[in-house]
Amino acid sequence: GIVGKNRMMYMYRSKAQYDTAITEKLAGRKVSVKVKEFGLYRGSRILQNETNPEKLVKYLDEDRPWKYFVLLRRERLPFIKIASPEPDGLKPVYDKIRRVLSAANEDPGKNYRRE
Repeated sequence: GIVGKNRMMYMYRSKAQYDTAITEKLAGRKVSVKVKEFGLYRGSRILQNETNPEKLVKYLDEDRPWKYFVLLRRERLPFIKIASPEPDGLKPVYDKIRRVLSAANEDPGKNYRRE
């Protein structure tokens, strides 16, 4: 990606902050917004029910439940819950993570390595 390294997932607080990060990166400036970074390593997997991979959670300050899925990472790394109020917003993230994990688990030689 424009901002990311291979097999890394970056999360921003909002679409506006993502847009800011892309603009700053393309301009050659230091990214000024807060970014959370997670590695999608070999051995990570999505915790799911095969017939319904997305689950629902109801937040007190929200009118309707959010859909989410859980990413389990290897070697005692904390799990990641990825949620969205819009089901259409969650599906592309879910699909991309599945593709990355599938490729990582099929071809260990292509895994991200820490430097």
